[in-house]
Parts: sequence; structure tokens; C-alpha cells
Amino acid sequence: MRKFAISTFFLFLTFILNVSVSANQNKVVVIPMGGDSPTKCSGHPQWKRVECTIPPSFGWEWSSHKSLSTTRESANRHRVLWVGHLNNTSYCSLDGIGWVSRDVSAMSDCSTNWYHIGGSFTGNCYGWDGEPVRRLVLGSHDCYNY
Repeated sequence: MRKFAISTFFLFLTFILNVSVSANQNKVVVIPMGGDSPTKCSGHPQWKRVECTIPPSFGWEWSSHKSLSTTRESANRHRVLWVGHLNNTSYCSLDGIGWVSRDVSAMSDCSTNWYHIGGSFTGNCYGWDGEPVRRLVLGSHDCYNY
């Protein structure tokens, strides 16, 4: 009876929830079928999932509005979170998590508006005008049109 109940449960998950289920060594693994579930970021033409991690000594995260946000979470919420690293040709973040803009922008008004949130330094921004940066969002529902 127990095997029947477990098999029925696996069938329910497979057909109703569109997931693949496997049991191995007393562990149950549930894998969404068909890739990522639809999100605001998935398929958005202006955003790409982060593909790599930047070593903190070679990358930085910024708030482009230091009077509004000086923490990563707040900058993400206010849509002023940016990431930059050597030549900024890849889609990376400091922790390998999030979504980055496909477009690269040049930082401007660094000393006036920007704040280093993470990386090799935390504090006011000085002398980085012209630095290539990408927008960064942390969650799969945080992407927006810019």
C-alpha cells in the first residue's frame, strides 16, 4: 500500500505540477520540466541571468543614488544597483547571483551620486567616471524596463 501511495504522489507531481520526480537513497528530487518557470526576468530582452562570480578584489557593486541607498538590498529595491569589473564584458556579479543588464553604461557623476556597496571597497565613489557598469537585480522578479 505504501509503494502505491508514493507512486501515486509521484504521478500527481509529474502530471499536475509539470515536474520530474526521482527517488534515490531515500531522497526525493523535484525538477521543473521545460526549464525555468516564467518570471519577470526570464525572457526579458534587456536582462540576462548572471553567469559567473567576480572575485571581490576585481569587481564592485554600486548604488547610483547614495542619498537613497547604501545597501545592496535597498539599492536593488530602488533600482539603483549596478555591478562593474575589469572591462565589464561578461555577465557577472560578486556572488554569482542575480540578473544583469545586457547593455553596458558608462558611470557618470561618481563623486556626487555613487556609493561603493561591495567588492574591494565600501564607501563613497571617487574618480570612476567612465567606468563600464551594468545594472544588477537580485531576484528573478526584479527586472524592469530601463
